[in-house]
Amino acid sequence: MDLSPCRVPEIAGCFAFWAWFRMDRSAWWLLPGVLALVLFAYLLARIEADAAGRAFAAYGGVYITASLSWLWLVEDTRPDRWDVLGASICLAGAAIILFAPRAACKAAESFWKRKHRPTSQGTRLYCERLGPRKN
Repeated sequence: MDLSPCRVPEIAGCFAFWAWFRMDRSAWWLLPGVLALVLFAYLLARIEADAAGRAFAAYGGVYITASLSWLWLVEDTRPDRWDVLGASICLAGAAIILFAPRAACKAAESFWKRKHRPTSQGTRLYCERLGPRKN
């Protein structure tokens, strides 16, 4: 799942609104901002994920990191150690969402179903700890 193409259109679209609303820029800033946000939504919708919410949640870590990059590169304000620490924690959370062993749950449940036995208590508890089951 490559979320990187989504970064610039979303940040640029949000910044265009910010510039109009908070920096007294012309309302014409809103036009490219809206177009950038439409492009962002299109790119995010193309992400391969089994659920939209999971793709959006994983993108949250990318968004925070991209926002801090924007802060540094566009607004010329260097992120401090707390910004970096917070972004690192968010990226770790996004990695957990993206790379959780959900396939292990499906494989374990599939094994028990093929054997015509009900899913064992241990397998059910293991899968519940990793996330919601898909039927």
